[in-house]
Amino acid sequence: MSVSDPMLGAIELIYASALGEVPWERSLRAVGGVFHGRGVTLESHARRAQAMTFFDHADVPASGAAAYEAHFYSVCPRVAPHFRLPAGAVAHDESILSAEEIHDSEFYIDFLRPAGLKYFVSGLLFNDGLRHGVLSVQLPKDRGAVTDDEIARMGSLIPHLQRALKLHDLLASPEQPALEALELNVLFFDRTGRIVSMTRGADALLSSVSGLSVRGGLWARDTNENAVLDRLVKDTATRRTGGGALRLTFSCQRALVLHVCPIARYEAARRFEVRPSAVGMVLVLDPSSRGAPTHVLENLYGLTPAEARVASALCRGLSPGEYAEAHGLEISTVRTHVLRIRSKTRTSSIGHLTSLLLRELWLVNS
Repeated sequence: MSVSDPMLGAIELIYASALGEVPWERSLRAVGGVFHGRGVTLESHARRAQAMTFFDHADVPASGAAAYEAHFYSVCPRVAPHFRLPAGAVAHDESILSAEEIHDSEFYIDFLRPAGLKYFVSGLLFNDGLRHGVLSVQLPKDRGAVTDDEIARMGSLIPHLQRALKLHDLLASPEQPALEALELNVLFFDRTGRIVSMTRGADALLSSVSGLSVRGGLWARDTNENAVLDRLVKDTATRRTGGGALRLTFSCQRALVLHVCPIARYEAARRFEVRPSAVGMVLVLDPSSRGAPTHVLENLYGLTPAEARVASALCRGLSPGEYAEAHGLEISTVRTHVLRIRSKTRTSSIGHLTSLLLRELWLVNS
């Protein structure tokens, strides 16, 4: 992904919102820009009560938001199908609704059509069976249905949104440290700016890049970037307010984004498992990191871990027989996985499947 890609800007703002640096509305607007959408909503629904428990939005007219909350939520055909999807899944009109539900429902006829809207793409942020949270981007009617590229982009955004929301909750009311579990790259510094501890993810990341390291404090190779980083850390350490963000650019294809903030302002310093002298932290975001391809495939298509491993092997050029032999499996078991993968990806052959998966993985990682 190029550092100029709108996706990178959206990811930066998502984490900035989690840290309280910018309003969530601004982050949602940036997400909408990734899809050229006309309105973004963030909702939570309670299944048993059949009620919407949370609603935030960006670029949605106030009258439309009020009408949705007052009535059209209750007749929206999209709500119930989302409860059947796992967290991390991507949905769009044609994946969860019939043609009749799209064209003949009150929701489409009286709510979306007058606004010039029809299509959507969404991501399930959480779903425990009793409630679910979903981010949806509304798309104009005249631009056509959701594309494979847009499905892939939503799949790439979901893990960042999930992680940011958990981080936001942790910092707002931190019952116990969860930074390691969230696989976040975080370094803690004392009032002099010296790094006193870091998560395992941060340690591994610093070992993999040459332009950022710990030399007492956090040090950036570029002189100008290092001066900005030093100022952000020192201002945060001494004033215990503010903070800020900095992008470190190593090449046209690689960048890191650093968010500096005081942990004291969240009254959380004593509750993190860090040395008592820590007064602030640096969250290091690597937007190019998406985790293992199998994890991406699970998110994109709702594959099981076993199915994702088979799909990843097909992308590497292995045949079902070769995969079965290498892993000590019956060929019938692997063929069953392939059939289920093809069903979930809506592909007609192994060649079609492999072509689709390679394109999706290139979109996610390029």
